[in-house]
Amino acid sequence: MPVLTLWVSEVWEVYGEAAAAGVRLLPLPLIASGRFRAVGPYGTTVEFAEMRPETLVSRLLAKTDTVTPWAIRAAVTLRLPDLLADRSLSAAEAADRTGTEPDALHRLLRLLARHGILAEAADGGFRGTVLSGALREDHASGLVSSLDLGSAQARIDEVSRGVIHSIRTGKPVYEHLFGLPLWEDFATEPGLSESFQEWMSRKTTLLASSFIEGYDWSGVRHVMDVGGGRGTLLAALLDSAPSLRGILLELPETAADAVGELSASSAANRISVVGGSFFDPLPAGADTVLLHNVLVNWDDEASIHILRRCAEAVGPDGRVLILEGLPEANADGDSEREGGILDDQRLLAQINLLMLMLFGGKERCLTEYDQLAAAAGLAITSVSPTSSGVFIMECREVAGNRPTG
Repeated sequence: MPVLTLWVSEVWEVYGEAAAAGVRLLPLPLIASGRFRAVGPYGTTVEFAEMRPETLVSRLLAKTDTVTPWAIRAAVTLRLPDLLADRSLSAAEAADRTGTEPDALHRLLRLLARHGILAEAADGGFRGTVLSGALREDHASGLVSSLDLGSAQARIDEVSRGVIHSIRTGKPVYEHLFGLPLWEDFATEPGLSESFQEWMSRKTTLLASSFIEGYDWSGVRHVMDVGGGRGTLLAALLDSAPSLRGILLELPETAADAVGELSASSAANRISVVGGSFFDPLPAGADTVLLHNVLVNWDDEASIHILRRCAEAVGPDGRVLILEGLPEANADGDSEREGGILDDQRLLAQINLLMLMLFGGKERCLTEYDQLAAAAGLAITSVSPTSSGVFIMECREVAGNRPTG
């Protein structure tokens, strides 16, 4: 019996013709996940395979490419997206303006054009595209602050070359590569610390409205943002609720920077900034503690300790809010939140591995957060999704179950 193989990557071109010939095809969503067969009217077996072998290899090579990601970072560092935003320049002209070697820059520009980040004209000039627009300094995404090769994020990206160390040992590789744990390393290089805080502030600015809209804050009177950077989230929250008061708890160096940043906020007179560590006893007075993007950086033992400190600070009637992604929550796609920043399961898986390499931290599922909370004498009482894909997990003290130590 003859066998006709159709590749799913090309099946859209033949789907109509096969149906017209009397071949009963399986629905396309089923085809995409494996190899299927259907029998036509004359005994011909039509086999559907996911993709041609050469296409498979090509896709794998694309996923292992290391040149393009660093080429994009080089372009951002040179501010090429800004330079070419509203004009077309030859490689020689662009090289003259960026202080680079013309032939080398031409190779970079052409690679970016092949990926649609720039457009190459018939006369050999290059100009920006919609994609490069997101790489400009004035773009709200703040990608420049994370892709510039002099940034903290660029240093963080370098840990990927040590992934095998973390896989073999289960330990972070950052100190192995750079000689100090990440936070200590950043403390010795003010430029890296400044870059990191700027990046986190921009990221939080994008997320803040989703947090404010995604949770009922009506019962909160005094909130403490623990490890809250320069206070971006806290200021946005207090701006939305004029009766709310806030405390920002950060390491002394960052806290000092936050005072200046927050002075321009309309809520400045309702915010107290405290320098300290969340491993030590926390300031009293708040009825609610925020932990945004904190526990993901720490192993279970440290995370439990942080939660205990938070529980101590708010007392038996207070609440601790954990704001993190949940890897399993949108695995099948939640149409109501489709497009959220953390909806992409590949991104969450990537962050999970990165947290291991940087700190020994991890992304956690809801069950794991339940276990952390229980070990700290807390229970998760509600889970609120947000439009960004981050979840707000509300924890309250379990009566008679406050751990000591």
